[in-house]
Amino acid sequence: MPCRLSSPIKFKIGDIQFNQQLYVAPVSCDMILGCDFIMHNRVVMNIRELTLTVQNRNMPLILGDENITHEPNVNVVHGKNTSDSSSDEKPRTEGESEPDQCRDNRVDKVESRENLGFYTCPKSGKRERTCVQSRTDRKCPVKNCPVVVDRRDVKRHCFEEHLSEIFQTYHSKRLMEDRRFHQHRAYVVMLIAKWLTRQETVTAKDLVNFLNEKSFVPRSTHVTGIQMQVHRTVCKEMGWTDYFRYSLRPVNSPACLLNWRVLTSVLHFLSPEQQDMVAEGFSYNPRNPPEPEELAEMNASFWPVFVNKAQDESAILQKEGEEDNVQSEQEGRTIVMDEIEEIHYESESLNTEISSKKRKLQSSIEDNDTDAHHTSENETAILLGRQVSQLAESQVEHSSSHLKLSQSPQVPTLVVIQYEVCSVWQE
Repeated sequence: MPCRLSSPIKFKIGDIQFNQQLYVAPVSCDMILGCDFIMHNRVVMNIRELTLTVQNRNMPLILGDENITHEPNVNVVHGKNTSDSSSDEKPRTEGESEPDQCRDNRVDKVESRENLGFYTCPKSGKRERTCVQSRTDRKCPVKNCPVVVDRRDVKRHCFEEHLSEIFQTYHSKRLMEDRRFHQHRAYVVMLIAKWLTRQETVTAKDLVNFLNEKSFVPRSTHVTGIQMQVHRTVCKEMGWTDYFRYSLRPVNSPACLLNWRVLTSVLHFLSPEQQDMVAEGFSYNPRNPPEPEELAEMNASFWPVFVNKAQDESAILQKEGEEDNVQSEQEGRTIVMDEIEEIHYESESLNTEISSKKRKLQSSIEDNDTDAHHTSENETAILLGRQVSQLAESQVEHSSSHLKLSQSPQVPTLVVIQYEVCSVWQE
């Protein structure tokens, strides 16, 4: 982090002398970069070697006045001497040992100085940093953990200190083919859901709502690729909804609690005993899987919405399908049979009427032909035209009345009648 140095305020770069305060940022134990000089002069200061790099040129760095040499000054602080015969005290040889009290004080000071900015993890025993030193440093996602590591080591630290192996992203092929392993992980999800929500009976909806409200995973974070198998196998085994893509923010499935990012972000809601259980417990033992009765009972209360909804939907769909089949069968029978019978009977009645009227027309034509010598050709044509027009009008009225009653198309029959009439007229 940038900090201000009150001294030195005077220094020279070659023949140029500066007099100002420095704002520096530690990069390593051997080099300090002057932030103000980076902005103005683009230089790099090396305090240990008292050199400064300006435009790829190494130049000596003079601290303080001009008469100060390049040798570093060491300030030695002497404690107050309480003994009276300090002047007569003989120098201590190499073989002699110093008093225990002085040695203990010196050791404590060294340890306190070394432990400054470091934290010893209780589970793994590793000493981790507690301060940010670069842009890629990230704080541990567990709220009560002070460790700061590089962003590439966050997952490593979480599994070494806070999570057990059952929450790993990848598992062996043997475990992925074991149904009891997926049942065990589902049991862990439902148990942690009770701990987080502090409810004895918790549903998947309650867990998803809690995670969306309390977790601080970056938005639009999704699980892709082979990592989805960790969630998909549990959902398929327990009958939970299997999604095409599992989202960590917002959470769309209770199986997302198995992801280390989601779990570590809400781990501080658990008690210390429960956190220890998550860190060191929950190991899978093939010889001691969860009881099927207990697992089924927990799953029935954990996933009631989906189970009831599926049963209700299947029952409703089955009932609607049966009603549709019965109704369609009944409608098909009535409509088809009625149409066939009506069309059949109407066609028979029309045929009988048409045949009778044809006979009348033929008889009238024969009478006209026999009496042709008593009447002129014009009178015969007029009489025949009147008969044909009367027959056509009566036939149209008769067919329209049948169409209104039966509501069945009789256009082909009318066309046939008109055709017969026309043929008679042409004859």
